[in-house]
Amino acid sequence: MRRRTTQLTILFIVIYTLFFVVLALFFLAYTNNYFEGKIKRNRLQMAERTKTEINTRFDNDYEIFTEALQKYTNEELNANLSLVSDKFLYFGNLTETSITIADELYELPANSSLKTYFNEKISLYSLSLLFDDEDYEEEVLIVFRTDNRFAYTKAKSYFQTVIYDENYLITDKTGQIFLAETISSNLTNLDAYLDKSSNLVTSLNADEKGYQVIDTLDGEYLVSYLNIESAPDLFYLNLYPYQNFVKDRFIVYLVLLIGIIVSEVIFFLLSFAFSHLMTAAYRDFELSYFS
Repeated sequence: MRRRTTQLTILFIVIYTLFFVVLALFFLAYTNNYFEGKIKRNRLQMAERTKTEINTRFDNDYEIFTEALQKYTNEELNANLSLVSDKFLYFGNLTETSITIADELYELPANSSLKTYFNEKISLYSLSLLFDDEDYEEEVLIVFRTDNRFAYTKAKSYFQTVIYDENYLITDKTGQIFLAETISSNLTNLDAYLDKSSNLVTSLNADEKGYQVIDTLDGEYLVSYLNIESAPDLFYLNLYPYQNFVKDRFIVYLVLLIGIIVSEVIFFLLSFAFSHLMTAAYRDFELSYFS
Protein backbone atom coordinates (compact mmCIF):
# COMPACT_ATOMS: atom_id res chain seq x y z
CA MET A 1 0.00 0.00 0.00
CA ARG A 2 2.78 2.37 0.88
CA ARG A 3 4.48 1.55 -2.39
CA ARG A 4 1.33 2.31 -4.38
CA THR A 5 0.82 5.53 -2.40
CA THR A 6 4.39 6.60 -3.14
CA GLN A 7 4.06 5.76 -6.84
CA LEU A 8 0.85 7.75 -7.16
CA THR A 9 2.34 10.67 -5.26
CA ILE A 10 5.41 10.73 -7.52
CA LEU A 11 3.22 10.46 -10.62
CA PHE A 12 1.06 13.43 -9.56
CA ILE A 13 4.13 15.49 -8.67
CA VAL A 14 5.81 14.79 -12.02
CA ILE A 15 2.65 15.66 -13.96
CA TYR A 16 2.11 18.79 -11.89
CA THR A 17 5.76 19.87 -12.19
CA LEU A 18 5.79 19.45 -15.97
CA PHE A 19 2.50 21.34 -16.24
CA PHE A 20 3.73 24.24 -14.13
CA VAL A 21 7.12 24.39 -15.84
CA VAL A 22 5.39 24.78 -19.21
CA LEU A 23 2.93 27.26 -17.69
CA ALA A 24 5.74 29.21 -16.00
CA LEU A 25 7.77 29.43 -19.22
CA PHE A 26 4.72 30.69 -21.10
CA PHE A 27 3.92 33.16 -18.33
CA LEU A 28 7.51 34.43 -18.18
CA ALA A 29 7.56 35.00 -21.93
CA TYR A 30 4.24 36.82 -21.71
CA THR A 31 5.11 38.89 -18.64
CA ASN A 32 8.52 39.80 -20.06
CA ASN A 33 6.77 41.71 -22.84
CA TYR A 34 3.77 42.82 -20.78
CA PHE A 35 5.60 44.13 -17.74
CA GLU A 36 8.42 45.63 -19.77
CA GLY A 37 5.88 47.59 -21.80
CA LYS A 38 3.88 48.49 -18.69
CA ILE A 39 6.91 49.79 -16.78
CA LYS A 40 8.00 51.84 -19.78
CA ARG A 41 4.51 53.31 -20.18
CA ASN A 42 4.38 54.09 -16.45
CA ARG A 43 7.68 55.94 -16.69
CA LEU A 44 6.35 57.90 -19.67
CA GLN A 45 3.18 58.79 -17.73
CA MET A 46 5.31 60.00 -14.80
CA ALA A 47 7.34 62.13 -17.21
CA GLU A 48 4.08 63.51 -18.65
CA ARG A 49 2.96 64.60 -15.18
CA THR A 50 6.26 66.38 -14.66
CA LYS A 51 5.97 68.02 -18.08
CA THR A 52 2.46 69.22 -17.18
CA GLU A 53 3.87 70.77 -13.99
CA ILE A 54 6.50 72.56 -16.06
CA ASN A 55 3.88 73.84 -18.49
CA THR A 56 1.66 75.10 -15.67
CA ARG A 57 4.55 76.87 -13.94
CA PHE A 58 5.73 78.44 -17.19
CA ASP A 59 2.23 79.69 -18.05
CA ASN A 60 1.59 81.13 -14.58
CA ASP A 61 4.97 82.84 -14.35
CA TYR A 62 4.71 84.23 -17.87
CA GLU A 63 1.38 85.78 -16.94
CA ILE A 64 2.94 87.34 -13.82
CA PHE A 65 5.80 88.60 -16.01
CA THR A 66 3.57 90.29 -18.61
CA GLU A 67 1.30 91.83 -15.99
CA ALA A 68 4.31 93.29 -14.20
CA LEU A 69 5.58 94.87 -17.42
CA GLN A 70 2.23 96.62 -17.89
CA LYS A 71 2.45 98.21 -14.43
CA TYR A 72 6.13 98.93 -13.85
CA THR A 73 9.36 99.94 -15.56
CA ASN A 74 12.44 97.75 -15.46
CA GLU A 75 14.05 100.11 -12.96
CA GLU A 76 11.06 99.89 -10.60
CA LEU A 77 11.01 96.12 -10.79
CA ASN A 78 14.75 95.70 -10.28
CA ALA A 79 14.59 98.03 -7.28
CA ASN A 80 11.80 96.00 -5.71
CA LEU A 81 11.65 92.39 -6.94
CA SER A 82 9.01 91.62 -4.30
CA LEU A 83 6.56 93.27 -6.72
CA VAL A 84 6.71 89.96 -8.60
CA SER A 85 7.06 87.80 -5.45
CA ASP A 86 10.81 87.46 -6.10
CA LYS A 87 10.07 85.10 -8.99
CA PHE A 88 12.59 86.88 -11.23
CA LEU A 89 16.12 88.09 -10.56
CA TYR A 90 16.44 90.82 -13.17
CA PHE A 91 14.41 92.79 -15.75
CA GLY A 92 16.00 94.29 -18.84
CA ASN A 93 15.77 95.16 -22.52
CA LEU A 94 16.62 93.15 -25.62
CA THR A 95 16.34 93.12 -29.40
CA GLU A 96 16.21 90.23 -31.85
CA THR A 97 20.00 89.90 -31.72
CA SER A 98 21.13 91.39 -28.40
CA ILE A 99 20.37 91.48 -24.70
CA THR A 100 21.32 94.09 -22.09
CA ILE A 101 22.04 93.01 -18.51
CA ALA A 102 23.22 95.52 -15.89
CA ASP A 103 24.07 98.06 -18.62
CA GLU A 104 26.23 95.50 -20.45
CA LEU A 105 25.25 94.72 -24.03
CA TYR A 106 25.59 91.15 -25.32
CA GLU A 107 25.43 90.71 -29.09
CA LEU A 108 24.30 87.42 -30.63
CA PRO A 109 26.83 86.14 -33.23
CA ALA A 110 25.55 86.57 -36.78
CA ASN A 111 25.99 82.87 -37.57
CA SER A 112 24.45 81.63 -34.30
CA SER A 113 22.33 78.50 -34.63
CA LEU A 114 20.29 79.74 -31.65
CA LYS A 115 19.11 82.97 -33.30
CA THR A 116 15.52 81.73 -33.76
CA TYR A 117 15.49 80.09 -30.35
CA PHE A 118 16.65 83.34 -28.74
CA ASN A 119 13.39 85.00 -29.79
CA GLU A 120 11.09 82.43 -28.15
CA LYS A 121 8.86 83.82 -25.39
CA ILE A 122 10.37 81.32 -22.91
CA SER A 123 13.87 79.93 -23.36
CA LEU A 124 16.79 78.45 -21.45
CA TYR A 125 20.41 79.32 -22.00
CA SER A 126 23.62 80.42 -20.37
CA LEU A 127 25.23 83.57 -21.71
CA SER A 128 28.39 81.60 -22.51
CA LEU A 129 26.40 79.10 -24.61
CA LEU A 130 24.19 81.67 -26.30
CA PHE A 131 27.00 84.01 -27.25
CA ASP A 132 29.66 81.30 -27.67
CA ASP A 133 32.07 83.00 -25.30
CA GLU A 134 33.66 81.18 -22.37
CA ASP A 135 34.22 84.46 -20.54
CA TYR A 136 30.47 84.94 -20.12
CA GLU A 137 28.37 83.55 -17.27
CA GLU A 138 27.93 79.76 -17.53
CA GLU A 139 24.94 79.39 -15.21
CA VAL A 140 21.78 78.46 -17.11
CA LEU A 141 18.96 81.01 -17.03
CA ILE A 142 15.26 80.83 -17.82
CA VAL A 143 14.42 83.90 -19.87
CA PHE A 144 10.87 85.24 -20.29
CA ARG A 145 10.51 87.82 -23.05
CA THR A 146 7.89 89.89 -24.80
CA ASP A 147 8.59 92.52 -27.45
CA ASN A 148 11.77 94.28 -26.27
CA ARG A 149 11.72 93.43 -22.56
CA PHE A 150 12.73 90.35 -20.62
CA ALA A 151 13.15 88.88 -17.15
CA TYR A 152 15.27 85.97 -16.04
CA THR A 153 15.74 83.61 -13.13
CA LYS A 154 18.16 80.75 -12.46
CA ALA A 155 17.08 77.53 -14.16
CA LYS A 156 18.48 75.05 -11.65
CA SER A 157 16.72 76.47 -8.58
CA TYR A 158 13.57 77.08 -10.64
CA PHE A 159 13.27 73.47 -11.75
CA GLN A 160 14.12 72.10 -8.31
CA THR A 161 10.64 73.18 -7.20
CA VAL A 162 8.99 71.54 -10.24
CA ILE A 163 11.03 68.47 -11.17
CA TYR A 164 11.73 65.84 -8.52
CA ASP A 165 13.43 63.31 -10.80
CA GLU A 166 17.10 62.60 -10.14
CA ASN A 167 18.17 62.49 -13.79
CA TYR A 168 16.79 64.67 -16.55
CA LEU A 169 17.73 66.87 -19.48
CA ILE A 170 16.16 69.98 -21.00
CA THR A 171 17.01 70.13 -24.70
CA ASP A 172 15.75 71.59 -27.94
CA LYS A 173 14.63 69.49 -30.87
CA THR A 174 18.09 69.55 -32.47
CA GLY A 175 19.62 67.85 -29.45
CA GLN A 176 21.17 70.99 -27.96
CA ILE A 177 21.29 70.51 -24.17
CA PHE A 178 20.45 73.58 -22.10
CA LEU A 179 20.20 71.95 -18.67
CA ALA A 180 21.61 68.62 -17.55
CA GLU A 181 20.82 67.16 -14.14
CA THR A 182 22.78 63.95 -14.67
CA ILE A 183 25.97 62.36 -13.39
CA SER A 184 27.78 63.92 -16.35
CA SER A 185 26.72 67.54 -15.94
CA ASN A 186 28.96 69.34 -18.42
CA LEU A 187 26.93 68.44 -21.48
CA THR A 188 25.98 70.55 -24.48
CA ASN A 189 24.66 68.08 -27.05
CA LEU A 190 22.88 64.72 -27.09
CA ASP A 191 25.33 63.36 -29.66
CA ALA A 192 28.06 63.61 -27.04
CA TYR A 193 25.98 61.91 -24.34
CA LEU A 194 23.64 59.37 -25.88
CA ASP A 195 24.81 56.48 -28.01
CA LYS A 196 22.96 56.41 -31.35
CA SER A 197 21.19 59.62 -30.39
CA SER A 198 20.32 60.29 -34.03
CA ASN A 199 17.16 58.18 -33.62
CA LEU A 200 16.15 60.19 -30.57
CA VAL A 201 16.91 63.53 -32.21
CA THR A 202 14.78 62.44 -35.18
CA SER A 203 11.88 61.86 -32.76
CA LEU A 204 12.45 65.26 -31.16
CA ASN A 205 12.47 66.94 -34.55
CA ALA A 206 9.12 65.33 -35.29
CA ASP A 207 7.73 66.66 -31.97
CA GLU A 208 7.07 63.06 -30.93
CA LYS A 209 6.81 61.70 -27.43
CA GLY A 210 7.94 58.25 -26.39
CA TYR A 211 10.71 56.24 -24.77
CA GLN A 212 13.89 54.47 -25.77
CA VAL A 213 16.49 52.36 -23.98
CA ILE A 214 19.80 54.05 -24.78
CA ASP A 215 23.43 53.74 -23.66
CA THR A 216 24.81 57.00 -22.25
CA LEU A 217 28.07 58.19 -20.76
CA ASP A 218 26.54 57.35 -17.37
CA GLY A 219 25.30 53.88 -18.29
CA GLU A 220 22.13 52.44 -19.80
CA TYR A 221 18.94 54.47 -19.31
CA LEU A 222 15.28 54.28 -20.19
CA VAL A 223 14.80 57.73 -21.73
CA SER A 224 11.29 59.21 -21.85
CA TYR A 225 10.97 62.39 -23.92
CA LEU A 226 8.17 64.95 -24.29
CA ASN A 227 7.73 68.39 -25.80
CA ILE A 228 7.09 71.30 -23.41
CA GLU A 229 4.15 73.04 -25.09
CA SER A 230 4.57 76.35 -23.25
CA ALA A 231 8.06 76.59 -24.74
CA PRO A 232 7.54 74.71 -28.03
CA ASP A 233 11.20 74.35 -28.90
CA LEU A 234 12.07 72.69 -25.59
CA PHE A 235 11.92 69.02 -24.63
CA TYR A 236 11.95 67.35 -21.24
CA LEU A 237 13.92 64.07 -21.12
CA ASN A 238 13.54 61.83 -18.08
CA LEU A 239 16.37 59.32 -17.58
CA TYR A 240 15.57 56.21 -15.55
CA PRO A 241 18.48 53.81 -14.83
CA TYR A 242 17.86 50.63 -16.78
CA GLN A 243 19.39 48.69 -13.89
CA ASN A 244 16.40 49.77 -11.78
CA PHE A 245 14.13 48.68 -14.61
CA VAL A 246 15.73 45.22 -14.54
CA LYS A 247 15.28 45.10 -10.75
CA ASP A 248 11.58 45.90 -11.14
CA ARG A 249 11.22 43.04 -13.59
CA PHE A 250 13.24 40.71 -11.33
CA ILE A 251 10.81 41.38 -8.47
CA VAL A 252 7.94 40.23 -10.69
CA TYR A 253 9.80 37.03 -11.56
CA LEU A 254 10.72 36.45 -7.92
CA VAL A 255 7.07 36.71 -6.89
CA LEU A 256 6.19 34.26 -9.65
CA LEU A 257 8.88 31.81 -8.53
CA ILE A 258 7.72 31.98 -4.91
CA GLY A 259 4.16 31.36 -6.09
CA ILE A 260 5.26 28.28 -8.03
CA ILE A 261 7.22 26.89 -5.07
CA VAL A 262 4.33 27.45 -2.66
CA SER A 263 1.94 25.88 -5.14
CA GLU A 264 4.32 22.94 -5.54
CA VAL A 265 4.38 22.33 -1.77
CA ILE A 266 0.59 22.62 -1.50
CA PHE A 267 0.10 20.28 -4.43
CA PHE A 268 2.59 17.81 -2.96
CA LEU A 269 0.53 17.64 0.23
CA LEU A 270 -2.70 17.35 -1.73
CA SER A 271 -1.18 14.71 -4.00
CA PHE A 272 -0.02 12.69 -1.03
CA ALA A 273 -3.46 12.90 0.59
CA PHE A 274 -5.23 12.12 -2.69
CA SER A 275 -2.97 9.17 -3.51
CA HIS A 276 -3.45 7.85 0.02
CA LEU A 277 -7.24 8.02 -0.42
CA MET A 278 -7.01 6.40 -3.86
CA THR A 279 -4.88 3.61 -2.44
CA ALA A 280 -7.28 3.07 0.46
CA ALA A 281 -10.24 3.01 -1.94
CA TYR A 282 -8.43 0.56 -4.20
CA ARG A 283 -7.64 -1.67 -1.21
CA ASP A 284 -11.27 -1.61 -0.06
CA PHE A 285 -12.33 -2.49 -3.60
CA GLU A 286 -9.95 -5.44 -3.69
CA LEU A 287 -11.10 -6.71 -0.31
CA SER A 288 -14.76 -6.41 -1.26
CA TYR A 289 -14.18 -7.97 -4.68
CA PHE A 290 -12.32 -11.01 -3.42
CA SER A 291 -14.33 -11.56 -0.24
